[in-house]
Amino acid sequence: MGQFFYNHSRHYEHQQFLSWLLTQIQEKQPHALLIAGDIFDVINPGSQAQKQLYQFLADAHRIAPHMQTLMIAGNHDSGYRIEQVEPLLEKYNAKTVGVVRWNEDKTLDLDRLLLPIYNQNQDIVAWCLALPFLRSAEITGFNEHTTNSKNAIAYLHQQLIAEAKRRKTPDQALILMSHAHMQGGETSDSERPIIIGNEEALSTTLFEDAVDYVALGHLHKPQKVGQPH
Repeated sequence: MGQFFYNHSRHYEHQQFLSWLLTQIQEKQPHALLIAGDIFDVINPGSQAQKQLYQFLADAHRIAPHMQTLMIAGNHDSGYRIEQVEPLLEKYNAKTVGVVRWNEDKTLDLDRLLLPIYNQNQDIVAWCLALPFLRSAEITGFNEHTTNSKNAIAYLHQQLIAEAKRRKTPDQALILMSHAHMQGGETSDSERPIIIGNEEALSTTLFEDAVDYVALGHLHKPQKVGQPH
């Protein structure tokens, strides 16, 4: 949201999409809506873009009050900024994960990244592993497993998936939502390069078979990477 294309605001286009999405929510009444990053086009979005998001969340909550909206920060977003409005988001049954946080003992704060998804009866039907865009400064240097970005990213996935497997029951789905460039993904002209070349591309081997569905942000083209789900 808040994007300009050759100095032309795309607010109207975005509003048309959100109206369509509200219709889908009204008809399907899903347990959760996942937004995999790049909520806004810039780190400091204008008031019109922010109002558009919050109005959508209010409308979605009105027509599907049981539905949870789970959002992660992308590389276009400020993770700290979008977490600042958490009290407002709670009113609309929405939650945002903007940054990875660590405990005082240098272990990963898993509770903020493992989000239960409930049905209308408040039974847990799935767990969502919510990983925002991983900036090197926020994930390296905490312990022997985070000496560099590659090791830290692998460590985060291993820790999260292992903890999710401990918490879930056989009838609960495991969903991983991430904002990353995966190997084999097709880029378009609108992504902002994170690292020169293709060095930031991650391997799909990070996703264990225990994960039932992976929702990826960052690449601006609908596509499948590795496997259909």
